[in-house]
Amino acid sequence: MTDSAPQPASTPPPSRAVGVMIVGLFILLFLMVLALAYLYERAARRRFAAAQPNPAAALQNLRAREAQMLDHYGYVERDKGIARIPIERAMELEARRPWHKDFPTTASSP
Repeated sequence: MTDSAPQPASTPPPSRAVGVMIVGLFILLFLMVLALAYLYERAARRRFAAAQPNPAAALQNLRAREAQMLDHYGYVERDKGIARIPIERAMELEARRPWHKDFPTTASSP
């Protein structure tokens, strides 16, 4: 028989305590993600509100400018002689333009 020194008994940590710690860490992580999402959303709302205090009026203004550009004559670059024409007039001109060299330039009525 050999004499050997007794090995110290190592006791594993209680499994219940480890389980509680893991669950607690997941809950903490989840709460941190919720808090960060809330803070980000709040900051985004503040930036948007500061950038555009009245979105309904801004949209109405945009639509009025678009209608003005589509329905009236005007210059795009006056120095270069580039102008825009109303959309209705552009469609009339485009309808008269021949698509192929053999097409008649004016519409004939039956």
